[in-house]
Amino acid sequence: MTQTFTLILAVLLTVSSAFAQEPNVPLNSPDSAMLLAKIDDSDLKDEESLQQLMQIEYKKDAMSMPIAVGSSFVPGAGWGLVYTKKKLQAAVPFVLSVIGYGIGVAYMVGAFDTGETPICTHVRDGRVNDAECGYADLDQDASQPDRIDKSDPDPRSLDGKQPYFRTKSEYKPEVLGRDFDGFNTGLYILVGTYVVTTTLGAVWAGSTVSKHNERLRRDIESTAGRTPRNSELKATPLVGFTGNSGIVGMTLEF
Repeated sequence: MTQTFTLILAVLLTVSSAFAQEPNVPLNSPDSAMLLAKIDDSDLKDEESLQQLMQIEYKKDAMSMPIAVGSSFVPGAGWGLVYTKKKLQAAVPFVLSVIGYGIGVAYMVGAFDTGETPICTHVRDGRVNDAECGYADLDQDASQPDRIDKSDPDPRSLDGKQPYFRTKSEYKPEVLGRDFDGFNTGLYILVGTYVVTTTLGAVWAGSTVSKHNERLRRDIESTAGRTPRNSELKATPLVGFTGNSGIVGMTLEF
């Protein structure tokens, strides 16, 4: 609630002695009630209040949450942190983006595509010549006397003399690798990279803006709180005149 006091500084005006010596002259009217006049200070009403000044100071240095979060949706996801002047922290989503997008594109263009390759393995010797898995099924051919067939001794047998048709069970055809098309996998990696890095960048940038603005607000309020109370007093000059005397004073509002 505003309280108003009138402080009388001095009596500055007095009527002339001529009027004082002629109290009964009909031309002189009785003393009138005190007339007060306030000096016009309407031009001061346009000045900003303390709250307005605090808001102006806050807007000057405050960071924008929409800009920080929105910038993080640009591929790379570190632009929001760059806006908040956290360039070192911005390197984290940037690096993750480069790695994720690089791997995703590599899968999509087929850099990691593989196919199935048939091989032959031996129970004791592991992978062997692919043709050895078929020796046990080849009949003798007089026209190809040098060709190995099921009757030839298998050097991998325990005694080195057993024919291939007897050691057939020791050989096993297998498949190395598998048919793989990496396009869909690469697409999933690209989308996942965007979602993860964008979320990380947006949350990190938003948190940074929130902390910065809160700290700025506290600093401004703390500075305003140290302003002396009497600095908010409003003094209005006034002039008073009763007909035979005058006063000059100040009206104080607080």
